[in-house]
Amino acid sequence: MKHYFLLTAQDGIIISQNNATTGEHQTLDYIPGSALLGALAAKDYPKDEQLAWSLFHSGEVVFHHCLPVVDQHLALPMPLSWHHKKGDSKEKVIEGWINQGCASFSREANTQYEQLRGHYLTHDGKQHKIKLATTTKTAIDRETGTAAEAKLFNYQYIQPEQTFLGCIECPDALDEEVKQRLNATLRIGRSKGAEFGRVTVSPIDFNDHWKQSLTNTRAKQLTLWCASDIEILDELGSPTIAPTPEQLHPLLSEACILSDQTFIRYHSINRFNAYRQCYDSESRLISRGSIITLSVSENLDLGKLQGELAAGIGINRHIGQGQVIVNPPWAEQVKPEPTIHSAKVSLPSRPSKEWQPTMLTQWIESQIHAVNSQATQHQQALTLVESLIQAYRNARAFNRHDNAHQAGPSRSQWRRINDELRGDHAEGWYQAAFEGERAICKTQNDELGWGIQWMSGNRLVSFSQTLKNQIDELTNTYSPREVRDIALKTIEILTRVDPSEHRGLSNIASQLKEQRAASESNTKEAMS
Repeated sequence: MKHYFLLTAQDGIIISQNNATTGEHQTLDYIPGSALLGALAAKDYPKDEQLAWSLFHSGEVVFHHCLPVVDQHLALPMPLSWHHKKGDSKEKVIEGWINQGCASFSREANTQYEQLRGHYLTHDGKQHKIKLATTTKTAIDRETGTAAEAKLFNYQYIQPEQTFLGCIECPDALDEEVKQRLNATLRIGRSKGAEFGRVTVSPIDFNDHWKQSLTNTRAKQLTLWCASDIEILDELGSPTIAPTPEQLHPLLSEACILSDQTFIRYHSINRFNAYRQCYDSESRLISRGSIITLSVSENLDLGKLQGELAAGIGINRHIGQGQVIVNPPWAEQVKPEPTIHSAKVSLPSRPSKEWQPTMLTQWIESQIHAVNSQATQHQQALTLVESLIQAYRNARAFNRHDNAHQAGPSRSQWRRINDELRGDHAEGWYQAAFEGERAICKTQNDELGWGIQWMSGNRLVSFSQTLKNQIDELTNTYSPREVRDIALKTIEILTRVDPSEHRGLSNIASQLKEQRAASESNTKEAMS
């Protein structure tokens, strides 16, 4: 039974193309079945030896490669028989692509063709490239705890938030064992102990009948589109990249490979043998996307062959190799049509998660709130100071005081309010400042201080009443604690010098201008 699942990269994934330790590192752009097998075995290896043998060692369970999902459809390796004309303006779209594997294709004179490769083919005939990135890491000297000399490495990795479709095929007896392992968080690839390799696996329902719909069951030609790497052994048991039809499948013993319509690329790998603790001999694999075209007898039932080939061809099929698609519809088209296949993947809707705040996030939120609150209070204090400076100037101008005389509350009078704000009964500072016969800001017998007056509109106002009105406006917006903090900051700025003196008031005004400029500059930097 086949179990389909979605594999989503939560972190970057490093899966090396080869085992070389020199040169530029490159990663695979898909998740191989061997990586999935190893991750599941590492996550939940059974204690029952027979069960462990059946799941991970016997080959009964097939771990297919995980291929990318694009626009809710499966993306497949680009067919290597597809080319485009060099320099053509349509080289990146399907309208400019040519299938040289078609029997009716004829090469145009004086025309150079370039093979399409290195991409995936989407269901609607578009190129798709997996998002990759590169990071630099260094080895750490265990003796010194610092970076080791001459050990700087570049790693290419698959970027996070990309989704792949995978499949595990198993006998019915192992269904439950496979199901219970398919809803988990795994770590895949290299540097799993660092910031790489974390993926989530979630099972889905997927209809794979689209493969059968591609098959023309009666034809004189057979086209095999390699959906994964293929490893074929010759009669001597050695890997070959030029297989005979019979080596592909016994039913093809009378077939003939058409070399002019066959497009094969290959690569070499060295697998590490954990039992012998060394690398096995080099194997040559036919690369994904390769096209093998055969001439077959009209009496060959391709429908039956399709069922035989569904299990794959070659060896190491249990780790995803050997998967082929038989007679895709574009095999008979020189100009491929946009609809490639109908392998639609229904992505599950992600439920909105209500995150519960932790002690750390609560502390961070409180710190952010405190910083923002302090910045707002500081701006409000500057605004209040500006209005009080204007009040000083209005009083001095209305009463015709020259620069040698004081006008308005002095620094010592402001500090009496400051003492109330910082004292044991700070909550009652407003009453102490403005209410009762012993109020700090009373106007009686203080004609040049709190009682100094000037015309505002068509009536006389005092300095005490102006300050009280300003504080009353703040209480409509801020809490009592915030009003006290704003008042403290205002008095701090005003009492650096004596504001009742002309020279002191000028110094406060110039300092206030500088603070405003610095505050605006910091705000612009924060926004950028």
